[in-house]
Amino acid sequence: MLKQVTVVLFFSLFVSNPVLSAATESPMDNTRQLVDAMLKVKKGDEESYKMIDNYFNYDIITSNTIAPHKDKFSGIQSKKLKTDLTQLIRIVAYPQSGTFYKESKYTYNQPKVSGNKAIVIQKTYLPKEDLELDIGYQWENNNGKWRITDITFDDDSIVKDYQNQFGRIISKNGVDGLLQKLDEKLKEMENN
Repeated sequence: MLKQVTVVLFFSLFVSNPVLSAATESPMDNTRQLVDAMLKVKKGDEESYKMIDNYFNYDIITSNTIAPHKDKFSGIQSKKLKTDLTQLIRIVAYPQSGTFYKESKYTYNQPKVSGNKAIVIQKTYLPKEDLELDIGYQWENNNGKWRITDITFDDDSIVKDYQNQFGRIISKNGVDGLLQKLDEKLKEMENN
């Protein structure tokens, strides 16, 4: 009997915990688990933020965001950008996403997988705004782990949007100007 209980506990621990069940990861499972985690996130809750961080590849997100201007960044500036951008996404997007999902109705299309990349489309309806939206979770598999590298809203890429915004700022104020703006925005959001 004890052996049966141990097997059941072991199995339930590894199957129910998204961080521990890497061997069974799939883009669809990860998308559902990510949305479930977002539904539970509370502003400023570092533990829930860390859980959600596991679904994102911030190295790729950051490098793709600055790709057209990467030659203008020093190593230190690239690191600062990654740190600040990641923190901004965490304190702004994580709690706002939770609120959005709570107010939405959604279903998922089957993932489209090509090699180590996949996209899961979430058909989303926000009743209070009568808004229909396709959210695309773009996943990339590195070392057996599926992580988000971009999110699209009706085929508009968040990474491309950041790329455009950052490009305008860099053209006008240089890399230091971009880092200063991110730093100011981060301080503003941390104080709210």
